[in-house]
Amino acid sequence: MGKEPAWHPIGLETEGASIPKKIWMFWYQGWDQVPEIVGACLKTWRRHNPDWTIHTLSASNLFEFLAKDDLAVLGGKAVDITVVSDLIRLTLLRRYGGVWADATLYCLKPLNDWIFSVTRDGGFFAFDKPGPDRMLSNWFIAATLDSYVIRCWLDSSNRYWRIHADKDNYFWHHREFKNCYLEDERFRAFWDSVPKISADGPHYYLPYDPLLFQPVKQMDRRLVETASVPMLKLTHKLRQGPYPIGSVLRYLCDRMNGVPDDSSRS
Repeated sequence: MGKEPAWHPIGLETEGASIPKKIWMFWYQGWDQVPEIVGACLKTWRRHNPDWTIHTLSASNLFEFLAKDDLAVLGGKAVDITVVSDLIRLTLLRRYGGVWADATLYCLKPLNDWIFSVTRDGGFFAFDKPGPDRMLSNWFIAATLDSYVIRCWLDSSNRYWRIHADKDNYFWHHREFKNCYLEDERFRAFWDSVPKISADGPHYYLPYDPLLFQPVKQMDRRLVETASVPMLKLTHKLRQGPYPIGSVLRYLCDRMNGVPDDSSRS
């Protein structure tokens, strides 16, 4: 384990502060072992955000940024890595602020072009309503240092794991956010002040299979080249084997590797 970072003083108000230019990404096994699409996603964040610090976290360096007891609430529990990741993202954002981006997010628009305007009032942003049972997506979260929203959400999530041995709902993390919204007037005011940008845009390629394996079309190129949405939510849980030549997946990877787009421009 590395050194324990100092806590930012809890309770210090950060309303009106800017989002720190830090991007947090996590791949448990290590970034030298990522699937090709995950490697392409990382390159998009580097290309579009050259003045931001990108922290590529894994099991080997995570505790250079977290304290040894940050995940103590999960001690001895056979939880999957998604649960660990949910707590990691909130802890990092509470302590340092910045942007959490899932490893399967494909960046299309520089953060400098939009993130400061949508976080100006509440110091927090996430995409709105990915489904009728969820208020927000948690695959992209932006927050100021010690954001009140992040603080409450993390405290509620930790309370959940003090009394649960395993998750009782796949979307437990989203439900804890909703509980905070319903029970805390100040929390509710912060979320209500956040400009609502639908998660439908980043979810353009749902369902992932077959849409990511279909032949790339001009509309796909236009979506990416014009950055009509700031990012795309993709997945690494795909059928085995090379990405087919001429497919959307192949196109998304090749454009980040400098490979000419020779497929038919249908």
